[in-house]
Amino acid sequence: MVNLRGFKETSIELGDGLTLLVGPNNSGKTSFLRLLNWLFNEARIETLGGEVPITDDESDLLLPARPTRNQARRLTLEVEISDRRTLRRYAQNGENAELRMTAWANGEVRLNVGPPRRGEANNDRNRDLAMTLLRELRDSTAFTLIPASRDAASENFHEALRAAAVAKLEKQALHTRRGRAPAQSTRIRRAVDEVREISAELVAPLWEEMTEAIPPGLAQSAQLGPDIDARHLVGWLADRTVLRLVTGDHDELGVGAVEVGSGLQSLLELAINRAGGSEGVDWILAIEEPEAFLHPSAQRTLARLLRPAEGSRLIVSTHSPLLVDEARFGEVVLVRNHHFYEPRPVSEERRAEINSALLTGYGAEMAFASSLLLVEGDADRLFFERLRRRLAADGAGQGLDRLYVLPVGGKTGFGQWLNLVRSFGEVGNRPIRYFVVADDDGAMDVRRGFLDAGLTVGSKTTSLLQRVSKAIADKDDPEEVRKAVAAVNRQARRPLRFQLLAGELETAALRQASDETCASLAASFGGGAPTERSALIAWLRNKRHKGTWMRALIGDRLPWTELDRSVAGVMTAWMEGHKEAIANLKRLRDGESI
Repeated sequence: MVNLRGFKETSIELGDGLTLLVGPNNSGKTSFLRLLNWLFNEARIETLGGEVPITDDESDLLLPARPTRNQARRLTLEVEISDRRTLRRYAQNGENAELRMTAWANGEVRLNVGPPRRGEANNDRNRDLAMTLLRELRDSTAFTLIPASRDAASENFHEALRAAAVAKLEKQALHTRRGRAPAQSTRIRRAVDEVREISAELVAPLWEEMTEAIPPGLAQSAQLGPDIDARHLVGWLADRTVLRLVTGDHDELGVGAVEVGSGLQSLLELAINRAGGSEGVDWILAIEEPEAFLHPSAQRTLARLLRPAEGSRLIVSTHSPLLVDEARFGEVVLVRNHHFYEPRPVSEERRAEINSALLTGYGAEMAFASSLLLVEGDADRLFFERLRRRLAADGAGQGLDRLYVLPVGGKTGFGQWLNLVRSFGEVGNRPIRYFVVADDDGAMDVRRGFLDAGLTVGSKTTSLLQRVSKAIADKDDPEEVRKAVAAVNRQARRPLRFQLLAGELETAALRQASDETCASLAASFGGGAPTERSALIAWLRNKRHKGTWMRALIGDRLPWTELDRSVAGVMTAWMEGHKEAIANLKRLRDGESI
């Protein structure tokens, strides 16, 4: 897609199976599905052939709100054609055919095949070939879009119910396929014959009454009766098909679909569309936010039920981490700012399995983040998350709710997560920015994690990391460790997006804490926690007092003016791009109000 709606230039591969579009509101998920639905189902042939201009509604759908400086606006479908002779009609390169729709600001739309060529606007043969390909694509592909707004009272619901009923009735009652007719088809034909016969008998006296008003000899005889066949009966039955539900003892007599909860109504429309899928064609079902109105446990169940049948395609846009949790790595496509970030193919099944495993729990929520802070464990996560919440609640800048802290499971766990995050996008264009922070005793472990993720750690950075490890092992003066850590951070902060904390989290968190703050925290911790700062830090570092809730409490209670410079540096790097939030954090640390 190029310059359509909010899209500047992006592409996506829609293979068989599930494609899960994950992104914030207004990122392009709905626009993409609406564009596909328009081309497959709504666009008039006369419009696509350039014979009539687009309507105002179509203009709103196709044309972007921003100027494009006369650049082309295109939607291109790459169509796989298995028959080589047919393929040669549409593709000169012997690969896949390209069906390209181009829209102009004057309201004209035109279809072409193949890559753009000068003078193609006047090439009637190319246009006719494109129209033929579109008709064949529409005949061979059924695209169904289920919008996010779903309820049993909607027109969409009733159309879907009728279409599904017609499909089932026609299959059994009309017997449109080869082979022996099912028993139901024979019974339907007999019923229609019987109804026709009885009706003819009932209305026969009407002709006798009519002949009294007709001069003799003008009409010798007549046949009067219903002109019906099985197909008429199928339509009549489908029009009168209703759905009544029993959900428990409270409605054991059955209630209409509009009387049940919103979540169940939403599921009913999804179920109808899936059950009524077209047969004998490539079926693409697109669903917006299937999790709407559903309890988390129901979302998990739905996610498993959404697995598409073999050979069919399912496109799902979602805001639910639970749907990501149930998906696999290769199925998740991140959508940011009207751009698709597909997962980079992996060379071995083991890597795909690892990435799928990581995309659960914390990893599923990570998929919705704009900026990621990778930390060692849950205690670190809670501390930095509480700081983020306080900053967002203080009005320190927009967008902070899309920042996320992810615990990697220890100092040796960074590599696998970096591999996952870096599998989306390219250097300089990633859907999720990231920053790594670790305790100083994990210096060399983090280096190994960077190397495992394919990142280059220069010799100077390696030397500085070794200096940190040696200072800790030699039990030098803490000031020497702090200086070594500072040197690493100056070197690695920008190219590797990495920072060490001087000491463990407790040391960094409370390094600038006042006596009053330490006393208040100690009282809240209980259990004989000391009130003096160094003693309190040592007490917290004891394994018996490693409760993660204590680190969360520090993040909640620590005054901004007592926030250590190293922690503020982590927050600033994490909030990169949020200039207002970074400026406000500095004001808060300086004791100013915002």
